[in-house]
Amino acid sequence: DAARKEAEEADRRVAVGQDDLPAFLGVPILLKEAFEYPGFPYTNGLMCRRGRVGQKAGPALRRIESQGFIVLGTGNVSEACMWMESYNLVYGRSSS
Repeated sequence: DAARKEAEEADRRVAVGQDDLPAFLGVPILLKEAFEYPGFPYTNGLMCRRGRVGQKAGPALRRIESQGFIVLGTGNVSEACMWMESYNLVYGRSSS
């Protein structure tokens, strides 16, 4: 599991007292499915994209990674992020 390996590497870097640690080293985050990220679903809440998996991380997500965040997964969005509620035909309604 990639996230676990990243966390172990973050722990190692802290344990050896590395000086130049990123500000958010080891902080776990979830991305919305509107962002493409390697290996994670990338539907943007659209049925026509059901089953699509991200192949790359864009500039914004590369910056997030460079600050030490660890991506754990993705979360639901409304269709094309057009509505306030997180409902779409791919997953249904979010209850968080």
